[in-house]
Amino acid sequence: MSKTGDLSLAVGIFQEDPERGFRISALLIQLPVFYRDVEAHGAVEHFSTVLAKALCQFAHVLVQFRVHADLVPLLFCSHGGNSHKLGYYGIPKGTGSVSPPHGLLRWDLFASGCESMPYRRVLLKLSGEALMGEQSYGIDPSVIQRIAAEIAGVVAQGTEMAVVVGGGNIFRGLKGASAGMDRATADYVGMLATVMNAMTLQDALERQQVPCRVQTAIAMQEVAEPYIRRRAMRHLENGRVVIFGGGCGNPFFTTDTTAALRAAEIGAQVVFKATKVDGVYNKDPACFSDAVRYETLSFQEVLRGELAVMDSTAIALCKDNRIPIVVFNLFEAGNIARAVAGEPVGTAVHPDLAPR
Repeated sequence: MSKTGDLSLAVGIFQEDPERGFRISALLIQLPVFYRDVEAHGAVEHFSTVLAKALCQFAHVLVQFRVHADLVPLLFCSHGGNSHKLGYYGIPKGTGSVSPPHGLLRWDLFASGCESMPYRRVLLKLSGEALMGEQSYGIDPSVIQRIAAEIAGVVAQGTEMAVVVGGGNIFRGLKGASAGMDRATADYVGMLATVMNAMTLQDALERQQVPCRVQTAIAMQEVAEPYIRRRAMRHLENGRVVIFGGGCGNPFFTTDTTAALRAAEIGAQVVFKATKVDGVYNKDPACFSDAVRYETLSFQEVLRGELAVMDSTAIALCKDNRIPIVVFNLFEAGNIARAVAGEPVGTAVHPDLAPR
């Protein structure tokens, strides 16, 4: 049979979320079909419609046994690069039926099988010092609002995002210890600083109409949820941004290590570290004009050269769990979206690269 084009069937199951409207809960089934001529296309399209109705029946099973919400299967077909919406098949609940999510979808995203979205779930590590902007202390409101707007844009494209924030803009444990504080006490104070940053970011995201939750490794139930891995993953699946505060709950561990740990726990595909520099250099670019920025690195090169990507514990965690790291400049507008889209920004540390 000669191939004159592809007819791709995609069925996305949409779960109703009262905070955001409809969102993708499960995606997708694609069926490449071979056909001889244009006349055969009609028969294939009919077959696709029948299959979609069968999938609707399967969605009923999800409603009864697994998902306690309204679901709408979406039937979508692409032929020869052109998009054709074949129709919605609503699942009744009570006496009514679910309305389709008008205006919230990019049909070409379904047609391409989400190839334009290289990452399904990511973890963004925000440096506390980066939140200061040009200030010498605290949080710059304009910086936090810009970060929230960029995160909102990424989440709107369907990527699940978790965030770990540092606390260096308020208090740094190592600095406190060097001034004579007990190291464990200083680290606990630093953990509280990260919670302050997490709550501030949560407020900024909610003003962008992005639902989010703060989870802390140290219990403070009046202001945040306790960190529970399965609950965090469920929030992500429901389209919420999850902000992890309080570090990992133990002294002597950095928020970089927390980022690597949480990424491994929630199954993130990549760790993005957003800082004040545009990547990893062979030496401090602020002190040496001849400093060279790396485009890519292996984990062995980072550990051997003691390069300032993350601390060695975080690097080892990412290496052992084969989680790539991308370091980029937070202050260049649009960098978060570009990084999530897979564009080359900053320095990428890959698990599959051989050391040079």
